[in-house]
Amino acid sequence: MKTYNLIDTYLEHIDRRIPWLSKQTGISDTALRKPRYYKKSEYTLKNMVKIAIALDMDLNELKKIEWDD
Repeated sequence: MKTYNLIDTYLEHIDRRIPWLSKQTGISDTALRKPRYYKKSEYTLKNMVKIAIALDMDLNELKKIEWDD
């Protein structure tokens, strides 16, 4: 599963969108959307933890992500 798919799944579950997540995390809308459109772009660990906390995500969910080497 791609990172943005995991995030989208959680956002859909709580009926929220990227602008809401941006306000909750302090991460810009652009930075949150970038990995969806640019293959070389990924979230930092710090940002992933912020996203997980905002979405009330179990950090073990991060294991489902297909990390590119």
